[in-house]
Amino acid sequence: MTGVRGMPPGRAGRVWLGRRLAVAARAAELLDQKVRVLRQEAERFTLLSERSEAEWTRAAQEAQLWSVRAALVGGQAALRAATDAHPAGLSLGWETTMGVSHPAEVGWDHGPDASHVEAMTYGPATVSAVAAHRVALEAAVRHAADLAALRAVTRELAVTRRRLRAVTDRWVPRLEDALAQVRLGLEETERAEGVGLRRALAARRPTDGEP
Repeated sequence: MTGVRGMPPGRAGRVWLGRRLAVAARAAELLDQKVRVLRQEAERFTLLSERSEAEWTRAAQEAQLWSVRAALVGGQAALRAATDAHPAGLSLGWETTMGVSHPAEVGWDHGPDASHVEAMTYGPATVSAVAAHRVALEAAVRHAADLAALRAVTRELAVTRRRLRAVTDRWVPRLEDALAQVRLGLEETERAEGVGLRRALAARRPTDGEP
């Protein structure tokens, strides 16, 4: 008989296996629910990442276009002079979905504003180039956050699916097989005990002619 670690013998084993099967069924139900939720989140983040990628591509192309225009009008010196010496800072807000932490909101700290980039000093093309690069930077970070969220959810979805298959394809069938064998063994034991009992009773009955 296929054994399961920790299973007691006899009728106690039948009860023990029944309880384990109930736990396994509940675990499979919860894992299946988690798979459905994570699959929906993966689809949502896929759409978000595709949308943010398109926005980033468009913003990067726009920034490149204005950079070329600014360089043609004022030269590279004007672009370098208009560059903000203070690095931009950002903060990420995190959310948790079915136990998975992933980036959500993106907060920005650009440092000093771009008021020093005046059209009268640097030219309209340079001002537009600075603004376009800020938009492109924000779009790039938004896309990176969406991708990070998608990867985190997708990774957990794959792990949860493996766990669900382990329960439904291996653990539950093993428990069911063990329970079937325990029941069969108990039935054979009960039949053997019944036969023995009937023989014992028959042996105790008085035969014909006995006083």
